[in-house]
Amino acid sequence: MNPTLYNLEAVINALTAKRERQGVLAPHEETQFAYIKQRFEIQLEAVGRMIRAGVKLTAGSDSPWAWSPPGVFAHEIRTLGLAGLTNSAAIVAGTSAAAESIGVSDVAGRLDTGRQADVLVVKGNPERNLKALLNVLDVYQAGHRVERGVE
Repeated sequence: MNPTLYNLEAVINALTAKRERQGVLAPHEETQFAYIKQRFEIQLEAVGRMIRAGVKLTAGSDSPWAWSPPGVFAHEIRTLGLAGLTNSAAIVAGTSAAAESIGVSDVAGRLDTGRQADVLVVKGNPERNLKALLNVLDVYQAGHRVERGVE
């Protein structure tokens, strides 16, 4: 099951930032903000119940779209942690479980001999704090460093 949790949080974050910049949201935006916050809490609770029931989860997103630009997949993993997955299980949901869910687990999703070797190098330990996934130091795709244009 892929709950795609971050989409709602992305809207909450965007509207929060807009409110901070402008000091106020338009009435229809305030209504949307309240509704989305409530839906997000309900969705977190529902996914938490799935976790406790033993449903196998995978991390995925509908990115990119208006509120969720490319490169925010780590937030999807982080929101699974908010719903109740352990940090390790949330990482698995975004790696090996995701690869399995789309039928490529024989070549992707985990580091092992003969595999493609896609690696994200981060500052910090995501098993302790999933926000470490946002502190990207390097990216390797098929064993080759990806030039990202950042120092």
